[in-house]
Amino acid sequence: MKVRRETEEGQAVIEFVLALVFLMAFMAFFVKLALMFALGNFAQYATYIGSRAYLSAGKTQDDQTQRAQEYMTYLLAKNPESPGAPRFPAAGIGQGGGTPSGATIGTGSFFRADDRDFSWQEGVRYEFRSRLPMMLLSDRNDDLVTLVSESWLGREPTFDECWQDIETRVGATFVDNGC
Repeated sequence: MKVRRETEEGQAVIEFVLALVFLMAFMAFFVKLALMFALGNFAQYATYIGSRAYLSAGKTQDDQTQRAQEYMTYLLAKNPESPGAPRFPAAGIGQGGGTPSGATIGTGSFFRADDRDFSWQEGVRYEFRSRLPMMLLSDRNDDLVTLVSESWLGREPTFDECWQDIETRVGATFVDNGC
């Protein structure tokens, strides 16, 4: 016959609850980490697509910039009418100005028009902040990590820039502009 002690009642329930709390915290950490990595991957795709739109030739540089902004807004904003609202606020929020929030379209910090080695750095940069996974319940801003996605594909000269360059080299009487 088995003798039951009064002090061991509920031991299995307490062990289960403690293990469950640890397991849920562990799973929440990895879910948040996966969301951060997924948004990073998606942001890289968005900057690449925006940079490709910026690369395409257009009538003016503003036209090229507008096309890049449209693609970035379509991919990263909740809806095109409110480009400040992020599509995935649980994973990260765009940081800084630009449309959408956090996007910078144009030349990078190393760009120098007079130096051919650095003139390639034109494209799209997206900066966003995400809460570190181990600080899920914190409201403080010092547990945010800043992530950056950049895509520098360059930019085709606009029609106006091409025409101005041909006029400078050949003269205004040139008919077949090549632009």
